[in-house]
Amino acid sequence: MLYTKRWRKMLKKITGRQIINILIWLSIMTSSFDIVLSIRIAGMTFRFTQIVMIFVAVIYVIDVIRKGVIRKPVSVGNMIMVIIFNTIFIFNSLDVFNAVGYDFWLMLDFVYVLVMVHFFSQEKVETVVRNYIICFFIMGIIGLIQWLLQFFDIYFFVTQISNMYRCNGFSYEPSYYSTYMIMGWTVCAYLLENNCYAVLKKHWLYMITGTITIALILSTSRMGWLMMALWFVVRLVVNRKKFFTGKMKKSMFLLLIFLFIAVIGGVYIIIGHWNKFVSVFLQGLGIFGTASHSSSARIQDLYDTFNIFKQSPWIGYSLGGLDAQIAKLKNIIYAGNGMTMCITVEALAAFGIIGFAFFARYFYTIFKKSIKLARKLPKEYGYIIKAVLWALVMELGILQMNQNILRVYLWIHIGIVSVVYFIGHKKVNV
Repeated sequence: MLYTKRWRKMLKKITGRQIINILIWLSIMTSSFDIVLSIRIAGMTFRFTQIVMIFVAVIYVIDVIRKGVIRKPVSVGNMIMVIIFNTIFIFNSLDVFNAVGYDFWLMLDFVYVLVMVHFFSQEKVETVVRNYIICFFIMGIIGLIQWLLQFFDIYFFVTQISNMYRCNGFSYEPSYYSTYMIMGWTVCAYLLENNCYAVLKKHWLYMITGTITIALILSTSRMGWLMMALWFVVRLVVNRKKFFTGKMKKSMFLLLIFLFIAVIGGVYIIIGHWNKFVSVFLQGLGIFGTASHSSSARIQDLYDTFNIFKQSPWIGYSLGGLDAQIAKLKNIIYAGNGMTMCITVEALAAFGIIGFAFFARYFYTIFKKSIKLARKLPKEYGYIIKAVLWALVMELGILQMNQNILRVYLWIHIGIVSVVYFIGHKKVNV
């Protein structure tokens, strides 16, 4: 009875704005969920994150009308032009229904950015980024539990059961899981490298970074591993003077030690279980006697996507019309989506040259203005801006050898970058 009264008092204290924020964070938390909490409506798959965001978007529109205040994300005009071009080019698609669906999806993705900037603009940037990192921490723990349960023959939402245990969270497969997790990992790694503990206390930042790192390693995604290795190489080059003069910060040195241990451990696994390693990780690359179907298929898909762009460079096919156009190019039966590759070439083929120019300018403006703002703000805030920007670079990088620029978590991260910029810009102009 006592606890019931406490709960009632707590519920009474919760404001409408807090409920909205809870819904937004619930949507962000579930953004990587592909195989759970999704339904099909009129031939389209709607995820829980999208259903929640549609509801919040209605509240957003009502709030904007009622208050008469529109909080514009950075470079909003360029993205609106991209959406206009994608909508116009629906007429050039061989699958109009699919093109309309993708157009709606693109609009909904950008709604995430609008909603986050509108409702998070009054929050502290440290709180926003902290909550964001915690989402990755939770998914990292889920991945670790998933991996451990396989030792007891319990395959908790495991999508790829093989002779080596892998974790995929609630994503389609390990590569999708790592594509999502790499953003949180990069934010943490950058903050740790620069001893920035404004977002999280030191021991929490170390623990969360370690958890996400282990989850990424155990996902066994080759692209995930490649991006992590690339990150360390880039940071070594950037910090080369500090490294060779002994002035490198302790956190970066510890990260390098951790990487060294991971490599040694990896070598041990490879030596001890070489056949398993080859069958799981090298299959499809065309090396050590394995077939080259995976790498050659990606290259072929990239080639096909670029070819349809060359056929019509000025008038695009819209995002939902690319697969049908590739099927026509190859003279094969159009059986659905999944034939494109590289989000940059996808954007070229979908939006045309002019539409792509607005698309490129959208990201260019975000980076340019954010970097400029980081120089004007206190050092700690500058590190936070650069951390989320580096994470966006890593995400765009890993998606160059993947398909579908409409992945919800990419646009949520763009929303986080936009929120950090908006709050920081407001501080400068106060």
